[in-house]
Amino acid sequence: MVGLCKHIWSIVIAGTLCACNSISYLTYDKLEAGNLNFLPEMRRIGIVNNMPHMEPNKYLSKKSADTITYLGNGVITAQSLAQNIASTNYFDQVILQDSTIYDEHRTKGVLTSHEFRQLINDLDVDVLLTVDAVFVDFTVEYFDNFIPMVQAAITPFIRMYIPQRNTFLHTIQLTDTIGWDAGYSMSLERLINESSTFAGETATEHMLPHWKNVERYYYNSGSIETRDGAVFLREDNLEEAHKLWEQAYKASKGKKRMRTAYNMAVCTEREGLYDQALEYLNEAISLAPPNSMEYLQMLVLKTSLEHSIENVTRLQLQMKAIQ
Repeated sequence: MVGLCKHIWSIVIAGTLCACNSISYLTYDKLEAGNLNFLPEMRRIGIVNNMPHMEPNKYLSKKSADTITYLGNGVITAQSLAQNIASTNYFDQVILQDSTIYDEHRTKGVLTSHEFRQLINDLDVDVLLTVDAVFVDFTVEYFDNFIPMVQAAITPFIRMYIPQRNTFLHTIQLTDTIGWDAGYSMSLERLINESSTFAGETATEHMLPHWKNVERYYYNSGSIETRDGAVFLREDNLEEAHKLWEQAYKASKGKKRMRTAYNMAVCTEREGLYDQALEYLNEAISLAPPNSMEYLQMLVLKTSLEHSIENVTRLQLQMKAIQ
């Protein structure tokens, strides 16, 4: 939810900037590292459903008049998880077991060493993932008596097992949100099923390298070099854009230097030169009026660049496993 708020704030700031200056936007896909590292010998992964079946009209708890917690559909989440992992081509093979392994006598759903080793052996895999729970908190919001908006905070619990350990190696637990214009035909079962599918998608992104859409604004006026560099950037000719914007940067002063330094940060980030991008951006920040819209937007980009620098190291480690 914090990430969503930051995204909305970025849009608000960028929109204000666009109203005041000559600004264009650049969008592209960037490979983002996952949060888990797999050894090169972990080439086959198995996925099983370890959740009880629950009727969709039965909720687990009622936090308030408008917020109710339901249990997701473990079958759908396991299928979604398997499909999304397979689509990354990270593993040589993804094995999904159709039947549930849920046992009400297990403590918090944790498998014994005998149970998970037997499953790993039966499925002939190197790693086992068990979908142990998916909690869905539905909140209904009404706007002036119009069609209600349904928000869902979805929290999957997925455990990872390997045969070398006596218990689970890792627990994947995260919360993400989605929403619907519910209307009058959106059934509760459909909401739970779509939430369960979403749980598998977010868990995959948490674990493995994935593509993330990036949007950046940049200045397209101020000098001939700035204008022509913007044309080359739109054509994805990064080398020429870099040359022209660097010329504009070296020749500029004051506010123009701030904006050309910012453009160079955007260009070098696009080239994957994150350390250089951060240097240019720090100069742009130092020249921007404190607490101005431009200053605040640059701080947002700085956080993203610092994350990208960390992301490169993790991504290199993760990609070695499949090379």
